[in-house]
Order: sequence, then C-alpha cells, then structure tokens
Amino acid sequence: HCRDYVTAVGLVKTDPTKTYPCASVGPYLLVVALRECVQLFSLHQSDTELVVLETGMEVPVESLVCSMVCTDCGRILVGCSDGNVFELHYSQAAAPAFSLSSFWRPQKMRKTKC
Repeated sequence: HCRDYVTAVGLVKTDPTKTYPCASVGPYLLVVALRECVQLFSLHQSDTELVVLETGMEVPVESLVCSMVCTDCGRILVGCSDGNVFELHYSQAAAPAFSLSSFWRPQKMRKTKC
C-alpha cells in the first residue's frame, strides 16, 4: 500500500462564516487527495516564503478522487472513480474535524429532449 500517491489537489479559502480558534488554520487550505484519504494543510504567507502546516484533518476515501472543485465560500467537492460526488466538511473547533458526505450518487438516467 502506497499512501503517498496523490490523485488530486485543490486550494480553498477557509469558510468565512466559521471561526477557527486554532492559530494553525490560515486564510487558505491546501486539499490533497491521496489513494486512501484526503488531507487538509494550512497555508501561511510570510515575507519570504509560503509555509505549509499540518492541520490534523484527514478523512478516508473508498475510491480514488479523480477531480476536485473548491469554491470561494470554502466548500470542497470531490468526484470519485466510482461515479460519486462528495462534499467534504471541515472545522477546527475544540478538535480538528473532517467528514465526508454524499453530495450526489449516480442514478439510472434516461435521455430526454430539452
């Protein structure tokens, strides 16, 4: 098992409606999808460098993440190899939390005229 196989990456602004008491969460999060999980890293910009910090937020995935869309509102949507689309929910209140919820599951579709 190689856990370090990156399948997709995304950059998301932290959710402006949430507060993050932990100083490690910066204005942007780097979302990294690996073969077995999705991880969040915090990005901080200093005068001379870009600093990447671990947030401790990670969620396992059952199929490969093939694509990722991050919105300006802080939402993270991932498309998986099994045809499902999931939304990732993150927060960092007392303890880091990261969860995966089904956003759309493929259903039998029929072709119709517009």
